[in-house]
Amino acid sequence: MSPRAYRLRQIVCEACGRQCRAHVKERDICQTCLQKQPRARCIRCEHMKHYVDEESGLCPRCAPVAARPVAVCARCSRARAIYNLEEQLCRDCNKAVRQRERSKDRRVEVRCSVCGQMRLSSLLGRAICRTCRREERNGRGICSRCNRFRAIYVRQARLCKQCSKEHLAPQALRRYVENYATPYPYNRILFELLVATIDWASVTSKTDRKFRAFGQFLQTQQLGEPLTWGTFEQVLPPLKQTNRNKPKMIRACLLELAHLLVARGKLESWESYVARRYALSPINQAPARMQMLLRRYVSWLEERQRLPAVYGIT
Repeated sequence: MSPRAYRLRQIVCEACGRQCRAHVKERDICQTCLQKQPRARCIRCEHMKHYVDEESGLCPRCAPVAARPVAVCARCSRARAIYNLEEQLCRDCNKAVRQRERSKDRRVEVRCSVCGQMRLSSLLGRAICRTCRREERNGRGICSRCNRFRAIYVRQARLCKQCSKEHLAPQALRRYVENYATPYPYNRILFELLVATIDWASVTSKTDRKFRAFGQFLQTQQLGEPLTWGTFEQVLPPLKQTNRNKPKMIRACLLELAHLLVARGKLESWESYVARRYALSPINQAPARMQMLLRRYVSWLEERQRLPAVYGIT
């Protein structure tokens, strides 16, 4: 059924009494009388609309959008209004997934006439993959960045595929940092603290991947304040036998963040933490009924040392 099928409905205008076709779903009113109705500015889309709710200040089109829950999208990892609640997708990602599913049946692999590999053809009338088609169109030559003889990926700048990624990495990372969002406010502060150390002149695609991996980690793992070395050790992702690159990037970012906090005086040094942990290790060998008492006593001593000297405690 057409989404405008309600316009075929014959009505009697409630304002002027004329017979006409419907123009809105909610009321039986003609277009002339509708234009005379009072309008207000919607606080979300900032357009002058009819039937703006007095309490929320939203028009009928923006009200259901504002009612959707805001969470981290499962596809783009950005905190946005969730459009598809079942798959936890925002509106743009849900649209992209549906388009990909619709075109899935039309994507048939064929044997490329140039490289002989089974690939998706980039042309309808010729079996040629996208890589061979680009090389055929741009040719091969000396890359202006790495000075190697390779297939030209960007013809105007004379860049190969890898150098094109390196060239676009700073811009892509800046865009990611500007649009970054996390449901945890303190995680946002930690992310901005680490972003402040970026040397933008030397940003590479590896730097872009590292900060994106750490950003996704902070969107799902809440870090409480104040941070301790024990907290960092608990949240460090384990290194498995495969797929180790992303956990290694997250671990590197966490360690960099910890040393930044040490430099700012918000975290004790690693050496003092290791010495204190080694000094307290005999508590684990004490009887179980005494361990809790000993740990409470150590906590009391540490709190006593942090008291200001104005109270006369040394």
